[in-house]
Amino acid sequence: FSFAEAQNAGFEPYTLERGAKHNVYALERPRDYASMRFEDGFLIRTMKIAQVATDASPTADEVEVFRSMLASVGKADESAALLQGMERAVRSAVQHAFAPGDTVRVIEGDLTNLTCTVVRVHADGALTCLPHHDALTAEVELKASQVVKHFRMGDHCQVLRGAHAGESGLIVGVSGDSVSLFSDLSKVEIAVRAADLTEAAEVSAGRETLGAYALYDLVSLDVSSVGVIVKVEHSSFKVLGTNGIVRTVPLAEVGHKRAPRGAGARGGS
Repeated sequence: FSFAEAQNAGFEPYTLERGAKHNVYALERPRDYASMRFEDGFLIRTMKIAQVATDASPTADEVEVFRSMLASVGKADESAALLQGMERAVRSAVQHAFAPGDTVRVIEGDLTNLTCTVVRVHADGALTCLPHHDALTAEVELKASQVVKHFRMGDHCQVLRGAHAGESGLIVGVSGDSVSLFSDLSKVEIAVRAADLTEAAEVSAGRETLGAYALYDLVSLDVSSVGVIVKVEHSSFKVLGTNGIVRTVPLAEVGHKRAPRGAGARGGS
């Protein structure tokens, strides 16, 4: 909302952050605005269990946004334990993303820039790797923090986590840690982090469930319309409505599942 909108609604906002092009405002905490409740810049909502995905882990970018918001309202210290837990989840996800057969590149130490194939992944996260070098024929032991995944143009990969988790495709571009993948599912280029990829020969159909909903469920969109889930994304769905239009619907906005008209079981006699 803008400063004027908040004042017209009877609230006195305060400046949360000053930017080069615009300011970010927050209501006095906690306050209600437009039938929504805000506290320290966060929207407080009551959700149905069916509208919540419990198997999600935050990305590094999401943790940083959360940290910045808490710091801007002076709550970083009291939320330190929560932030540390979120960061551990991110580090754990990255460190355990390696699997035998992955190609990696060494980024620190005497073997910097050497590419290797992961042979074994140990319980403590250490890796046993086989170097891609004629003079180095013996396996080497490396820490997960010493290597990053390495991909080349034309590699076929699958996305492990993030907004495109479950999708597969062909690598058409590599720039640092960012990889451009031509999706087998959507037939468009998507940008993902190299750490979130693994090489895969098979073509993936993508995610099939999110929250209490699954691919091809018939769901309510509002009081008068329904649609069929045709794609499951990281936190939303692509839903085909009765008007023939596919729209993106966030998990929190999907209504209850509907049984197809005439569906049921009949017993023979």
